[in-house]
Amino acid sequence: MARAKRLETAPQKAAAKSITLKPAANQATKQAPRILVAEDNPTNQKVLTCLLQPTGCQLDFVDNGLDAIAAVTRSSYDLVLMDMRMPKMDGVTATYRIRSLPEPAASVPIVALTADVVAGAKEKFQAAGMNGFVTKPIDRVLLFKTIEEHTGSTLTRPDFM
Repeated sequence: MARAKRLETAPQKAAAKSITLKPAANQATKQAPRILVAEDNPTNQKVLTCLLQPTGCQLDFVDNGLDAIAAVTRSSYDLVLMDMRMPKMDGVTATYRIRSLPEPAASVPIVALTADVVAGAKEKFQAAGMNGFVTKPIDRVLLFKTIEEHTGSTLTRPDFM
């Protein structure tokens, strides 16, 4: 008889445990950031895809500054990763133009992607209205830290990282 009693209480304990493990109804879950990547180099696009897709980031790609302006005008992004040297319009000019758009597009965080690390480059990017920069070749840790800093999100890191 005692054994039957334990079997009856085990499901009750399991049910109670599953209820307490559920998140509270008022807890908001933040989605992974939606990022526009303005990058014309297909290899760099693949590198960024390999680094960011496993984190859950939602990525959209354009290959020039004009298309970056159009993209932030049509859609809402949490961050723009902006290459500095692209055809049709460079990243600095595109950033100036994005900053002159109506809200919310004008205030989207923009992070420069650049191999240009000469003196004065950082100041040039800041003067254009950029919020930060990540140098190429891309340092994964710096990229994640920069995205988290400017989006307020915590990226999910895959096991292999």
